Amino acid sequence: MNKKFLIIPVFILLVIGGVLLIKKRKAEVDNLSFPYRPSYVVKGYKVKEGKIELKRSFIGKLEADNIVNISTKIPAYIREIKVKEGDVVRKGQTLAVLDNQPVLLEIKNIRTDIQILKNQLEALKSQKEALETAFITAKNIYERNKRLYNKKAISKEQLEISETEYKKSKASYENILKNIRNIQNNIRQKENLISIKKNQLTYLSIKAPIDGKVDKIFLKAGNLAPVGKPILRLVSNDKYKILFSFPNNLDIREGSKVYLKFGKKNTVKAEVLKVYPQTDKNYLNLAEVRVNSVPENIKSGSLINLEVVLKELKGKKVPVNSLLELSNGSYLLTIKNNKFVKIPVKVLGKGEKFAIVEGNIHIGTPVAVAEENKLRILITGKSGRIVLKEDGNTKIK
Repeated sequence: MNKKFLIIPVFILLVIGGVLLIKKRKAEVDNLSFPYRPSYVVKGYKVKEGKIELKRSFIGKLEADNIVNISTKIPAYIREIKVKEGDVVRKGQTLAVLDNQPVLLEIKNIRTDIQILKNQLEALKSQKEALETAFITAKNIYERNKRLYNKKAISKEQLEISETEYKKSKASYENILKNIRNIQNNIRQKENLISIKKNQLTYLSIKAPIDGKVDKIFLKAGNLAPVGKPILRLVSNDKYKILFSFPNNLDIREGSKVYLKFGKKNTVKAEVLKVYPQTDKNYLNLAEVRVNSVPENIKSGSLINLEVVLKELKGKKVPVNSLLELSNGSYLLTIKNNKFVKIPVKVLGKGEKFAIVEGNIHIGTPVAVAEENKLRILITGKSGRIVLKEDGNTKIK
């Protein structure tokens, strides 16, 4: 009987302990946090009406309209080159100075020759006076003797002697006149030669014939500059052409828009001026683009990257990185009931940053802009939101 009284309190204690343990476990369960379902936030862009350019890249060759090879008209050693490659020069600016000492020496020697000739001329002029007097005297005597002989006043022998003296004096006089004329002609020739040599001195200071840029220097100070061999090359700095080849199945024509890439931050807008017919067996046409100037560091003959606009598309404009390409088509992602949903679209064309699409999507609809792997995660029914700037766009880089 006593054993029963002992079992009953123990049982009651066990029940109470069990109840307390269950309540404690329930409280612990209630305090546990449920699994967190993440919410995705992505940048966005509102669909717009817009246009894009479909472009094709090519490589063209730059050529200056006016290329001038600068050379000397007389051979001489180069004393100094006064410019360097890439320098912009003005018409009349000195480009190079050649050694003028040989020409100056020639002029000095010619002047010495002229002085010698002038001294000879003075001596001949002095002789001329004496010979002229002798000639006139002999002539007068001969004329007088002819009259006397006709009157039988002198012998024939006397007449012949006077005639011989007359002819001798005449020959001597005419000969000295001839020598004087020859020396005078020589002096004039020497003086003309000095003028020529002085003109040659101007050739030894080589000046720019045009406004332009020093494209290439072929010779340096101390080199011999032969006639006809270029010392340097100038190109005009106001007109250039760029030639590039393209397949004849592309719609590139006169007036097609072109973007010339002279550097990362230097793009020049131009257009195709001429299209030449097929130039080779590879079915390539040749196009010509013209520009008025190029950066100073770009030389004639350089290869230039360029883009030609093949077509302009208008329609619903979205960023390229808002498009999700799946095996069954292209999609844009937007928000509906706080979840990402995909909208099928047809891509009409892609540019560098934007694309034109058509489909059941309205202008102004916000679409997600993200990397493709993130867009693939969002289409699995993820919740989230699209963040727009105040103007409704995100900056698309």
